Amino acid sequence: MTSDLPDESDLPDHFSPKERNKYRQSVHFRIDDLPHVDHSGFSRPGALGTGFSVQTTGGDRLSLDPLFQCHTGAGQLAGFPLMDESKFTGAINHARSIFPHHDAPPFVIPPVLHRGRARTLRDGVESFEEWRVLPPVTCFGLFTASRPARGADDPYSSVLLIWFQDNWGLPDDPRTLRLIADLDWDSYAHSWNW
Repeated sequence: MTSDLPDESDLPDHFSPKERNKYRQSVHFRIDDLPHVDHSGFSRPGALGTGFSVQTTGGDRLSLDPLFQCHTGAGQLAGFPLMDESKFTGAINHARSIFPHHDAPPFVIPPVLHRGRARTLRDGVESFEEWRVLPPVTCFGLFTASRPARGADDPYSSVLLIWFQDNWGLPDDPRTLRLIADLDWDSYAHSWNW
């Protein structure tokens, strides 16, 4: 790691002094000093890859971009994480804050719940409590198709999906992928243009 941090000439002119200071606090390297992979045979950066996509049963290819994830229990009060409708309304509100310009409501993929029994022993009395919780990772993804929804004139359409999974990363559960592929695109997609 180099000690030559960006000086005033390395930062954009539109940065205020406060923005310059914040940048220097977060970025501890110079762009010109970063390691790189040579792709001299590629004509454009888009040739590096197409990203993650799902083929629908209707024949559309849905590209996922962007994907946001958080812990399912993030922001909840301390206590036993019991399952109720507030978990879904919380996720929907979070999705709307992440994607404020997406006009259609988010679509929640029906999750598989974890369930069990908690055993407690209090004052010599044994009791059991049934519990059920969502998977630990909540995912918010915008899937886009290169066609309009419901016969609109715009060239693209997107669906904002919410799903729950056990691990961080791209969706890999066959059930979730099947439900995404079977989604009634024209009922839930939002058409748009650049």
